[in-house]
Amino acid sequence: MLLIAVISRWVSPHSLGAILLFSVFLAGCSMGPVALKRDHPRYTQALREIQDEHRLLNLVRLRYMETPVFLQVTSINTTYNLGANANASVTDSSQAGTTSGAGVGGVYGETPTFTYSLPASQEFFGRMVAPLSAEQLGPLAMSGAGGFFRLGLRRINRLENVISNTGWNVEKPDSYMQFDEALNLIQSLERAGLIDFTYNMTTTQVSSPFDELGEHSSIPEAFHSGLLFVKNEDDHWVARSEKTVPYLRLASSSKNDPRIQRLRELLNLDPGKYSFPIVDVDFSPTERNRIRDDQPAAAFDPEAKFREIVIVNRSMFEILGIASRSVQVPEEHLQAGLAAPDANVLGDLLTIRSSKSEPVNAAIAVQHKDMWFYIAQNDLNSKATFLRLNALFEVTAGRVAGTDPILTIPVN
Repeated sequence: MLLIAVISRWVSPHSLGAILLFSVFLAGCSMGPVALKRDHPRYTQALREIQDEHRLLNLVRLRYMETPVFLQVTSINTTYNLGANANASVTDSSQAGTTSGAGVGGVYGETPTFTYSLPASQEFFGRMVAPLSAEQLGPLAMSGAGGFFRLGLRRINRLENVISNTGWNVEKPDSYMQFDEALNLIQSLERAGLIDFTYNMTTTQVSSPFDELGEHSSIPEAFHSGLLFVKNEDDHWVARSEKTVPYLRLASSSKNDPRIQRLRELLNLDPGKYSFPIVDVDFSPTERNRIRDDQPAAAFDPEAKFREIVIVNRSMFEILGIASRSVQVPEEHLQAGLAAPDANVLGDLLTIRSSKSEPVNAAIAVQHKDMWFYIAQNDLNSKATFLRLNALFEVTAGRVAGTDPILTIPVN
């Protein structure tokens, strides 16, 4: 206020108003909501690119049999600095008269700080090596079962997907062609509106039968924990768990459709059912009943009929290992023994190209071993598969509490 009072003695009201207006504009246009609106798109775009490049680089590392690193951006803090200054001068000369002048200036600064952390190793490793569950894979199937099933499944009912063994070699089992045919049918039937995926309530038996509940029954506690006690057909008590599970449903109009008939044949589905819960093999009543009756597992019995879609899922590490086969290693690296020759088992679903020079048409690109590895901007299949890999990674790993080391990078 003192500075403004001093300036006002020597500057015309019109000039003073202009100075004040400029100062208010400088202070308001770069801070608060305006700054957030301006900078939010830049940071989200940068974060997306960092995550995509990091995950692509891990696929390249796995292709070269190198250890992947899973850094997570845990925080982004930005400090805004705004400074302003003003000056005024007066010259009084008996020869030239009195002159006055004034000026105003401002300084704007932005200091972003990014924090990276490594996930807590024990919990994160457990999530990465454990098979995905139906609860994790089911919601993703709602947005296109064919693509997610092809990446995430080892087996569906009796049909097996490609297998990755401990030596990182990939094999196609005898039933793979039927597995591929079944997933192609699911995709085409979804588009035709003859099948869909939804959720429904189901109950699963979680205890062996027993005769009496007894006087000191824990029924109230069991109800609170989501368990129900009911009598089975043999008049014995059993505990059952009730939960929401994904379902594959067939339209009533599909009864005479040859594609539906073929899908039923491939998956050995019960001919009298039109809705099939999607369950992990450990929770399959079909498999449980066969074990109880000392019969072979339905997965190994061509005559068995499934009343569910029974799935055996891959782990995230296995999914990443198989996706890494899509990296095109240059011939000189193969000859030098830096990587083993391998087939791209995902075919045109995912292609990661390599180049000696930086590609100009890349959607994502990273450098490794003096080469560029990238997904082409116009390769829509690969971009879609990479999106699915990111989605699978997020539902598997999520956000795990970080441990040392933590890397904080201030950007000046």
